[in-house]
Amino acid sequence: MPTSHSSANAPPPQFPQPANLTPQDLTRGKQLFEAQCAPCHGIQGTGGKGANLARPALKHAACDAALFATIQTGIENTGMPGAWQMTDREVWLVVAHVRSLGRVAVDKLSGDPVQDKALFAAQSCGGCHIVDGVGGNLGPELTEVGARRSSERLRQCLLEPGKALPDGFVMIRACPTRWLRLGGHPRE
Repeated sequence: MPTSHSSANAPPPQFPQPANLTPQDLTRGKQLFEAQCAPCHGIQGTGGKGANLARPALKHAACDAALFATIQTGIENTGMPGAWQMTDREVWLVVAHVRSLGRVAVDKLSGDPVQDKALFAAQSCGGCHIVDGVGGNLGPELTEVGARRSSERLRQCLLEPGKALPDGFVMIRACPTRWLRLGGHPRE
């Protein structure tokens, strides 16, 4: 598996960004994305194991050159590997496809932020998850999770929390000591 590096250390591309892409170029960029990126980012780029890329602005890629570097070298200390197997031209084609994903309409969801915040507190979610710098660190950090993951992915994580865990996390269920069993006998 390729090593993830910081995009700040990326070498300059040997092949310049294409000025005018043909429909065939865009189709090829989509094919490359589907083969190399969709397993983590989703076929529509709306996220999953990887970040939601169907957004106009990307955290690690404010411009096309930064997106190129991120794709080519990965993001250190994340699950985002570098695309060592793609040529510079192929990376540029993926850049074009990813930018097209950001032009998709944002999925507006109903809900009450005040009620949702109260539910988060009532369920003690902050014991494991950090939001805006506050909370525990046993679970994934949730600040801006709605911008990083699709609504379908978030729904799955809430309804079936152990089904789709990020790399490096395991599902635990905390329960009172009296509920624990050792060898089939209650442990008191």
